[in-house]
Amino acid sequence: MHNREEHHVLYLTRKEKKGIVVVLIVNVLILISPRIISEIFQDKIPDNTMLLNACIVLKSISKDSGIKAPSSEQQNTVFTESKSLSNLHLFYFDPNHISDDDWSKLGLKEKTIQTIKRYLSKGGRFTHPEDLKKIWGLSPSLAEKLMPYVKIKQDEKASIRKEYEQFNKKSVQKNSIININTADSIQFESLPGIGPALARRIILFRTKLGGFYSV
Repeated sequence: MHNREEHHVLYLTRKEKKGIVVVLIVNVLILISPRIISEIFQDKIPDNTMLLNACIVLKSISKDSGIKAPSSEQQNTVFTESKSLSNLHLFYFDPNHISDDDWSKLGLKEKTIQTIKRYLSKGGRFTHPEDLKKIWGLSPSLAEKLMPYVKIKQDEKASIRKEYEQFNKKSVQKNSIININTADSIQFESLPGIGPALARRIILFRTKLGGFYSV
């Protein structure tokens, strides 16, 4: 009686046997599927070996040479600058005659704008688009972006003054004689030994004196 029950418990039907076989086959397929997939798609999977080797070399170089990788703050600065450069509102402008608001639209910071204003207030002048690169605080990348839009207008007063000075110099050199009561600073400077400072003092003294009565 006992042997019959034990035999009944260990007995498997045909469906059960088929189920076990199917389960075994599925398990085997799951185990070998990665190898099969890698063999089939081997050419389509990118090979990162060279990239990994390059990273290892760069890391070793940075350690040996003391070169440090950019910090997160530097990376954020570069990202912010590149983002701001892509959002610039570009237009043609004369750097010698432009408002603070227009400078801001062109991407300049307030501190850089004040630097330019001080430069112009002290007699400085932009004569070429490349002069933007000389401004302290203006990044080279932004300067390169702005240079094609620089249109410097000729200052009429400066042009007239220059022609007038050249005419006076030619006139003085030709005549070699000046009237000390009517001569301007340019004519006084044409005389040997007289520079701009001395010419201004002579004219100031003449004004206070009311005019020279003798040489």
